[in-house]
Amino acid sequence: MGRIVPLEHNVFSYFPCNVEMHYLLAMHLRGGPWAGMYLAQLMHAAMVGVTLIAIYGAARMTGGRLVACIATLAAATMPWTIMLGSVAYNEGGMLLFGHCASAG
Repeated sequence: MGRIVPLEHNVFSYFPCNVEMHYLLAMHLRGGPWAGMYLAQLMHAAMVGVTLIAIYGAARMTGGRLVACIATLAAATMPWTIMLGSVAYNEGGMLLFGHCASAG
C-alpha cells in the first residue's frame, strides 16, 4: 500500500492505540526493519519508563512518598513487567495505558 494503514481483519492493528504503528513508522523512518529496530526498542523502553512514572503518580495520589516508592519498585521488579519489558511490540503500550486507566 505504500503507507501505514490498519488491517481491518487483524485486531492488533487497533490495540493498544496503534502502538505497533509507531514501531512500523520508526522502521520506515530509519530505512528498514534492521535499522529501525533500535529506535523501536528505545521507544518501548521509554514506554515502560513512563509506565513506572504513572504508577508512582497514582500511588503518590493515594499515599505518601514511601508508598509510591514501594509501589513503583514492586511494579518494576514484578516478573510480568520484566517479561513484557523485553518484548518490543505492543506490550509496552498495554502496560502504559493499562496503568494510566487504572489511575484515573
